Amino acid sequence: MFFKMVDSGRMRPAVFITLIVLIFTTNFLYAFNIDVKSPYIYKDPFGSNTYFGYSLAFHRANTLIVGAPLSKVTNIGDGKQYGTVFECKGGTACALLRQVDQVENFGKEKRDDQWMGATVYSNNDKILACAPRYKTVNEKLEEYLTGKCDVISVFDTSSSFVWRPTVSLTTRLPEFKYSQVGFSAKFIDSPIKELMTGLPNAQLGKGFIALAKGDGMSLSFTDTLIPKDYEYNGYSTASGIFTRDRQSVFVVGGAPRGNNLDGKVLMYTVLNPNETFAVLNDPSKTVGSYFGSSLAAADVNNDEFSDLVVGAPYYEGDSYNEGAVYVYINNKQNGLEHVQTLYGNKMYGPLTGSLFGTGLGSVGDLNQDQFSDIAIGAPYGGVDGKGIVYLYYGTANKEPLKLLQVITPSSLGAAGAALNGFGFAFADFLPFKNKLANDVDDNKYPDLAIGAYKSDQAVVLRSRPVITIMGELKTGSTKKIDLFSSENICTLPTDGKSKNKCIEGVQVCLTSAGLGIGTTSAEVEYKLALDTQQVIAKRAFLLSGQQQLNEITKVMTVSTAEICENYTIYLINNTRDIYRELELELTYNVKEPSSCINNLCPVANQILSLSDKKVIPYITGCSDDGNDECNSDLVVTLSTNEPLIRVGITEVLDVKAQITNKKENAFASYLHVQYPKELSPNQVKIEGYSGSIIWDPNVSQDSDINTLSITLSSPIKTKMIEYVNIQFGVQLVQMGTKTLKLTAIASTSSIEMNPQDNNATLIVKVSLSANLTVSGNVKPEQVKWTKEISSPKIVGPKIVHTFFYQNMGPSSVDTSLIRIDFPKIVHTFFYQNMGPSSVDTSLIRID
Repeated sequence: MFFKMVDSGRMRPAVFITLIVLIFTTNFLYAFNIDVKSPYIYKDPFGSNTYFGYSLAFHRANTLIVGAPLSKVTNIGDGKQYGTVFECKGGTACALLRQVDQVENFGKEKRDDQWMGATVYSNNDKILACAPRYKTVNEKLEEYLTGKCDVISVFDTSSSFVWRPTVSLTTRLPEFKYSQVGFSAKFIDSPIKELMTGLPNAQLGKGFIALAKGDGMSLSFTDTLIPKDYEYNGYSTASGIFTRDRQSVFVVGGAPRGNNLDGKVLMYTVLNPNETFAVLNDPSKTVGSYFGSSLAAADVNNDEFSDLVVGAPYYEGDSYNEGAVYVYINNKQNGLEHVQTLYGNKMYGPLTGSLFGTGLGSVGDLNQDQFSDIAIGAPYGGVDGKGIVYLYYGTANKEPLKLLQVITPSSLGAAGAALNGFGFAFADFLPFKNKLANDVDDNKYPDLAIGAYKSDQAVVLRSRPVITIMGELKTGSTKKIDLFSSENICTLPTDGKSKNKCIEGVQVCLTSAGLGIGTTSAEVEYKLALDTQQVIAKRAFLLSGQQQLNEITKVMTVSTAEICENYTIYLINNTRDIYRELELELTYNVKEPSSCINNLCPVANQILSLSDKKVIPYITGCSDDGNDECNSDLVVTLSTNEPLIRVGITEVLDVKAQITNKKENAFASYLHVQYPKELSPNQVKIEGYSGSIIWDPNVSQDSDINTLSITLSSPIKTKMIEYVNIQFGVQLVQMGTKTLKLTAIASTSSIEMNPQDNNATLIVKVSLSANLTVSGNVKPEQVKWTKEISSPKIVGPKIVHTFFYQNMGPSSVDTSLIRIDFPKIVHTFFYQNMGPSSVDTSLIRID
């Protein structure tokens, strides 16, 4: 059973608690309605290395509250590193927030290195400014890391006070001596309690959440039985409405070392905080992921129940410390369901060490579509390791949140070049007093504040107005295309003579709706594209003047009243491919004007589809059985008038393929013929085929088997026979080849009922015929036998026999064996090859 809340915690360096947590740094974009061209960049006006931007909060009068916990320029003014809080206005100016560290002076306290500004928050009337490392000192001069929060009243400074909920307990309850008030802290929208803070290091690190009224009184603590030592409950906090009565306000605490270091989240009611209502465990069960170290609560699906987003920045998937974020949707039955897990995106840089989910922000409804949105920071991500912000927009029911914008320092141009640690913190959305405190330009859209503490900067990015464009492609009364009827024939206005089948009354219709646009209309650019499933050989066209176009682009002025433009679509005559529907597609978007209010031009709502498609089927003549599908049965046979290839005589091989359709019309049919490399297709003819025959001699990637592809008639009608004549040239046939094999396969876009008879094989025999002749001469022609050479030991004269071997055809001969008989009286045998053929000397043998 799970629940959620309305706040978002932040990952804090290890200096706050005894656990050592190392922060590693590592070394285009989704874009929607957050403007990145005109950012407000705030800097610490007094120095660097102050962690300015470590925490943020929007406040009334378009003010951003910024914490700088390492600052030495403070209201105290003695140059020590106390940390401080700034208020920033107008896009550039920042000044010290009055009353910080000035409300009360307790004497026995130590504010050196107190990290004032580590946490800031606002409810528009009051500001929380917390110092979790603030120390109290007792009579024995013992220092306790109790922490504190200054509660600053904007209108009545006399009602400001310092909230130290654990100081009075430290003398009798030692477990509160290191409680670190203000490690996470927020205002609660509840009549029972108004203040909350996490105490992550209290009671040996078990951690609590402290609750109090707006004046710091009526103190209560959450259950201390469930958390175990060093789980750090209260490391992050949030609040919201989670139960079906829609009355009970809940507080939520993250315990990132709970569950044997897997991490967990604990939930309590404000009315009864000393009883744990529910516990969420890490779905990945990853040790050390720090699940629960950041939290955000928001109604992301607009059902009036709070949903919960939980960060686990040290999650390790494929990359070390890449981070993960878990989305829990309220099931309206007092429970939360884990419906989505989010990760960083590698396209923006290495995920290793990016710590995705360190910053979580419940940033309001950025595009004003009634669904709250979530900001996720990976402050050490990106190609340069300077940080990335991912904006996930809310959706209906349990649909996944949509990533519609990603922001990096480089996407802000020159203004963002110095940003570092970008996405570490966000300012939460606070719709108090019916005014958007985080709408700095009063255009009725929440704006986004992002902390970049490593560069001592904070950024405010304004939201652009969103126009919801609704487009529809209307095709009038045309439901199907009937090429066989005499109706719907149009004369082309280009020549006044040509006639084509047509679809009249096609309309492109657009309307718009928007909030805070400042105008009653908008320029919308649209494109109407025809036959979008066809890459080539489009089957339809539009007319623009004398031009025939497959698509047309126009700009239309759109308002809340529907406006339409009319078109006539002309169909190509003699279209054969009518089994596939004709698809028409309309796409549209807002055309950015040359000037806009506050330099923020409206954008189209990308949550909704910015397109519309219509599919118009052709009448195929296949509906006798009540089914619009065509159930065909193609049967293929192969034959030839040349059953024997005589090598050297046969120059061409004529093959006839017969394709018979036994059932319903077959559309978009092809014949593929596999043939050996000894053949080469020269010509293809289809009997009774009108138009140019389309064939490709080889569509195969196989070097040994080639495939001839032939486009057949469309349709091949019921009981129709398609005759395809293919002429192959006979090329060099290898010795030993006895047969050549051809295989034909027919395919169709219709439903083939009997694919077993869609192929046929033809075996053609190969005959090798050759006429070898031998002739020759001898020199000398006579040898005189004398007494002097009658002895076997005496060598006589040299006799040269020359033999001529010739192949008279018709087939070529690769090799032949020659036998030469000569008298035994021959003393020595020599040979010489005169060419052009070669002699394999390894085969010479004298018997």
